[in-house]
Order: sequence, then structure tokens, then C-alpha cells
Amino acid sequence: MTPTDRRLFALLRRALFGGGAPLPDDVDYPALFRESAEQAVHLLAYNCLTARERSAMPPDTAKEWSQLALATMWNNEQLLHEQQAVLAALKGLPCVILKGSSSAMHYPKPELRCAGDVDLLLAPADVPRAEALLTAMGYCPPEEPHEFHRSLCREQFVVELHFQVPGVPSGGEGAPIRAFFQDAVARSTVQNGLPVLTPEQQAVVLLLHKLEHLTTSGLGLRQLCDWAVFVHSAITPALWETLEQTLRRFGLLYFARVITRICVEYLGLPEGDAPWCYAADSALCREVLEDILRTGNFGCKENRYGQRLFTSAQTQGRLTSLLRTGLETCRSHWPVCKAHPILLPAAPAVLLLRYRRQRKAGQRPPFHPLQGFRSAGARQKLYRSLRPFLQEQEGR
Repeated sequence: MTPTDRRLFALLRRALFGGGAPLPDDVDYPALFRESAEQAVHLLAYNCLTARERSAMPPDTAKEWSQLALATMWNNEQLLHEQQAVLAALKGLPCVILKGSSSAMHYPKPELRCAGDVDLLLAPADVPRAEALLTAMGYCPPEEPHEFHRSLCREQFVVELHFQVPGVPSGGEGAPIRAFFQDAVARSTVQNGLPVLTPEQQAVVLLLHKLEHLTTSGLGLRQLCDWAVFVHSAITPALWETLEQTLRRFGLLYFARVITRICVEYLGLPEGDAPWCYAADSALCREVLEDILRTGNFGCKENRYGQRLFTSAQTQGRLTSLLRTGLETCRSHWPVCKAHPILLPAAPAVLLLRYRRQRKAGQRPPFHPLQGFRSAGARQKLYRSLRPFLQEQEGR
């Protein structure tokens, strides 16, 4: 961990849980600004800087950071307004907000969380109607199918209509999790005027989201902050008694302990909020954190596009990962294969042609198979250490 990383964590602890000593005089503010932006926590960090710390910045950095903070605040405000318009258009169709505003409401100042898309979960039967309503608002329907959502865009806004919670593994591993969310929309609650999942279901969604990004493009500090404030705000001792058994059954308990211990030791989450996290190995926590710091928000610092093909945590080697993950990718990204398995041999060629078209249009980053294969070994070992989707015995 670099001195800049330590300074950024000091600011995030201050922003999320208060207190903390002033930054020292030797801060590299340009590097601190860049890291905060790459981790999508620049608004949180900027807001809690003291007057002395801001005056110590080089003028160019102070101007750039201030301008980005103002632009992000404006984007957050516009997205919230658009979200309300979307919810009004979908009135009568039960839905809940995934991540986004449902995560922001746990922050001391929700407006300081950098917003992204509007993610909604609906009953599968309601998705076509919801898509028609958004199309009438001027949203463009997606050009290609996705395994668990329909993504629509209008100007700078993106709305994802989920008919399945993202990050749930296919096959038998994901069956109990899919059953757990079967009635999620019906069981939703209203908090701060917004439809949200129950705290237990929201905890599982947050963990699935983090695990998915950790094993694909990369997990950033924004997602780590989301979990820290959620644990602090929502996971009471009474809830943990139920949630612990749920996570154990889904094979997410050890991952939850690891992520939470990182939040305690680096983001200032009070120890009393999560005494259960210390069952996680401290060395593994540091290794996961270093991985997070290398990637940035959604992998903006390190291109890992396509590396997931070689890093399945459910297999021993990179080639067996390629076989397992490749088959899953073909079925999910070319759904006709599910109904007609005979087409599977043609799927890689179809997806490759689609990727080349999207890459030419600037919609996909470059994919370097050999480089991905070489760098995947250590990361696959890391992911297997997190025991994803492996049920644990009592007492572990």
C-alpha cells in the first residue's frame, strides 16, 4: 500500500465515520486526487478535506478536483430526478431499487456517493411492460440480450430492468439464492420514499455484486464504502443471527467476513458493528485489498476484460476455467443456445464477431487472451481462497 493509499483511507474514514487526524504536510495531492477519482470516491474525499488541506493543494489540482466534485454532484442530482421520473412511469408495476440510491441512503451524506445507473428489479412477467413504458419516455431498447437484465438508455441515463438478481451462479450452486429472491419484489419495503429490498436481501445483493466485480472487471473502493456503511446502518445483532445462517447456506459467509474485516481495519467501521468479521484471515484481507487498489472502480486502472474466462473459482486450473466459464458465457450471451444446445459449437464464432463489432464501435475494451491467461493464475488462487458459493459447516 502506498502513502497515497493511506491518505485516501484516512479521508474515507473521516467521511464515513468521522474523526481522524489531519493529513500530514507531505501529501502528494495530485496523486491523491487521481486515486480518489479512479476509485469513484473523489466526492466523499473532497467534501471532508479541511480548509488547511485544501489550501495546501497545488492550484491546478484544487481547481480540477473542485470542478469534478461539482460535476459529480450535478450528475447525482440529475440521476435522482430521472429515477423519480422512471418510478412514476412504472407506477403500478411493483419494483425495487438495486444498489444505487438504496446504498446511498446508508451514507452520512447520501448525496456524496457517486451515482451510476438506475437498477430496478421486477418480476420477470412485468419486464416487457416496463420496457414499453420506458420506450414511450424516449429510452432506446437494448440491441442484444443479457442473461439477467434489459438495459435501456436515453441521453446520458441508463436504466437496467433486472428480471434476476445479478451475480447468482448458474446451475445448482445458484438454486437456493434464486429461490431466496423469488418473492423479493413482493416483500420489498419503502425507505426514504423509495422501494427497496429487505435488509437481509439487500445484504446478499451487495455481496453478490462485489463478488461478481471482484472476479470480472475489478472491485473499487466505492463498493467497499457501500458495504461499510450498510453494515454500520443496517446489520444489527438480531439481523446478523439470521443473515449468518443465510450466508452460510449460500456460500457467501467467508467472503462477507473478509470484506467486512477490510472495512473495519481500513475504512474505520467500528469493531463493535461486526465482531464476527475476525474469523477472516488477515493476510487474505490484505491480499484482497491490494487487488482492489490495483483495479480501481470497475477496473478503470487495470484492464481485466475477458480475464474471467480463466479465473473461475469453482475450478482448479485456467484451462478448465476456460471450458466452464466459456460454456456459461455462450449460453448467457447467446440465449438461443439454451433452447437449442446443438448451436453451442457455433456460439464462440458468433460472440467473437459480436465483440469485434462492439470493439470497433468503442463499446468494449481490448481483450488480450494470452496476457489474460498468464495473469489469471494468481487471481484464480485468490478467488478460490474466498470460498465463493461453498457452503460452510457450523463453527467455521
